[in-house]
Parts: sequence; structure tokens; C-alpha cells
Amino acid sequence: MPFFEYSGRPGTVAAVGGGELPSEIAASVVQTVGDNGTVVIIPDAAEDPVAAAAQAAEYLQTAGVKPAAIVGRSTALDDVVRGQVLQALGTARAVWIPGGQQSRLYQAWQNTQLESSLQQLLQRGGMIAGSSAGAAIMSRIMIASGKDTPQLATGWDLIPAAIVDQHFSQRNRIGRSQQAVSLHPGTVGLGIDEGTAVLLTGRTLRTVGSGNVTLLLGACSYRPAETIVLPSGASADWTQLRRAARQRAAGVDPGLPQFGASTVSKGALVIVGGGGMPQSIVDRFVQLAGGENASIVVLPTAVPRDQADLRVPGFLARAGVKKVTVLDQRGPEEVNSETFRSALKEATGIWFGGGRQWNFVDAYENTNAVAAFHEVLQRGGVIAGSSAGATIQGEFLVRGHPLGNQVMMA
Repeated sequence: MPFFEYSGRPGTVAAVGGGELPSEIAASVVQTVGDNGTVVIIPDAAEDPVAAAAQAAEYLQTAGVKPAAIVGRSTALDDVVRGQVLQALGTARAVWIPGGQQSRLYQAWQNTQLESSLQQLLQRGGMIAGSSAGAAIMSRIMIASGKDTPQLATGWDLIPAAIVDQHFSQRNRIGRSQQAVSLHPGTVGLGIDEGTAVLLTGRTLRTVGSGNVTLLLGACSYRPAETIVLPSGASADWTQLRRAARQRAAGVDPGLPQFGASTVSKGALVIVGGGGMPQSIVDRFVQLAGGENASIVVLPTAVPRDQADLRVPGFLARAGVKKVTVLDQRGPEEVNSETFRSALKEATGIWFGGGRQWNFVDAYENTNAVAAFHEVLQRGGVIAGSSAGATIQGEFLVRGHPLGNQVMMA
């Protein structure tokens, strides 16, 4: 399946559905800009960009941004002005994109480095806020127009895998958004009411303002289309939603076995239901791994990195195992390191620690780790785990998603 960075980007994207701007947006811009930063206005969705820039600058000053921190627009857009804007974006902390017609934005900046500059700003931890057309441009697949049938164009991919729509409830746009999502499997519809904004920081999506944000997942062969309404104050996990959309696009029902009968032809699995570790289980695991001469790899990656215990588990230390290696590597770059690969090549046993199963998925998806785990079995080794480390061993895993146990994910 296509790879994406599960943790998202350090910066914040704020998409406003039009109408009155929620106070939280301006406050976030002020906080992001701080005492020494700048905010760049990109007003080219408007029919009169210079006037739109002046209006946006006035709004930002009223909100508390210092006039000297605002990079506005006093002349028509040309190559010189484009260069000045791109240069300003190189050090900016925030960007403000007023409304208008989103196609104007794309046309004004096509074949330039603007999108790349915006992506770099987010990687630096900056903020990009846009309202109406400034929100619509944030998805790669952009709804340019169309009352009932969406007319699609190209946006800036600031909210990956989204199709953003604005003035959502007020203009009854659910139908056109559903069509857009249906035409592009693997995307998530993001319908934003007027007076409402969605903020995406890292992988967390949050609604602020007076209305709702409506999330749309397309239908597939084994599941109907789904609509999720996030009222003000509610949150969602964007990574979980992207995975749900991707799975639907693949058309493979995760509830149907894909690998045949459940047999372990070589090696052994030890699956512990949680709680304490009875000595008989410890003894059997160590024996299967080779006794005192075992080479055991411990994976504490079911918990966030800042909570991971990198010490050798007490039950292994007490068992007298001579070689225990704790591997906290996560993601393709770290998992493909020589440290990770060489430890697993020598391993006779693997211990998956407890925590939350989705952290294992985050750590090892789109890496060679799972293949390396299977190689341990093929060499006659043992794989064991308790709680999350037990359930991750199955082909089909169901549990509550990361923002609580209210929604089940597979």
C-alpha cells in the first residue's frame, strides 16, 4: 500500500469554511508568529488581491499581529512580486490565504516553488490558515466549482489525502463532496461549515467555531459510504482516517483471511493474554529461544517513544539470558538501519511489549520489519508477546482507534 508519514507534519494547517472567522484561528496565528516571526498574506484568490491583502492585514493587526510582521501586497502580482513572496516564505512563521475563487490561486502560482515553500514552512512547525477558497486550495484534488456535480482541479496538497469543501451545510454541498470522494478512492472528504475551522497538527484533526466538520469515506465492496460529523471541540485521528480510506480503495476486506490456514510450520509463537508473567511462560519462552544462549530482541514500540522503557525486561534479566537487545527504531529510515537489521538477523527470539497495537503499525508499516520477524520463525525461533504484543500476532486485528475506544478499526 502507498506509504505516508503516520505522525504528520510538525506545523498546523487551519482550513476555515468561510463566513465569520473563529477567534481561535487568529489567536493561533498570533501565537505562531510570536515576537520575531512574520506572516505572509497570499491574496490571489480575490478579484482585487491588493484590496484583499489590505483587508487581511487589518484583520491580523486587530487580532494582535504587529504591523511590521505582516508581509502584504501593494502591487499586482508579477514575476518580481512572486520572487519577493517566495523569499519571504523562506523565513516566515505563518501564511494567511483569504477567500475568493480557488482556481485563481492555482493559476497565479502554477509552475512556481510556492507549494514547496509552503510544505517547508509546515515542516518548520509554522502555520498556514485559509478561508473559503483559501481552504479549498489545501487539498491536492480541489473542488473548483459545481453546484451539484464537482468540477475538479489541482490544489496544493497541504492536507494530504483530503478533498476539502467549504460553506458545507449552508450551501448543501454534501452531494458534490460525496461524488468527489467516490471518483477518487483513497481520499477523505472534509466538509467545513461557515464560521467553523478544522485544524490539523501532526495527525490530530480538531474542530473549532460555531458549526461542524463533516468527514466522508467512500463506499467499497465490503463497506458502505460513511459520514462522520465532528462538532466544535471534537477531534479525529487523520492517520486513522487515511488508513481507512486507503483500505477501502484497496478493496480487500481485512476481515477475510488472506493467508490460508493458521499454522506455524517452523518456530513457535507464545501468545499471552496480559497481566503478570507466570514463571512457566517465561521458562518456556526462554527455552524455545535457546536457553541461556538465546539472542532475544525486545520491541517496546507499542508505546510512544517518550514513554518507551529501553531497559531489559525484568523477567528476562532474572532468567539469565546472556544477550537481550532492546530495539526502539520506528519508521522506514530507522528500521532499515544496520543496528535494527543485524540484531534481527541474529535473533532467536522476539518479545513484543505491551501498549497499543496501532503504535506497532505506525512503527513497522512499509518497512522490512515484518519480513524480518518471519525470518526469525523460519530459522526455528520464537515470537512472543503479551496484551498488545499478543494481538498484533494475528492476521486480523480489531481495536479502538487512538482517540479512544469508541470507534473500532481493523
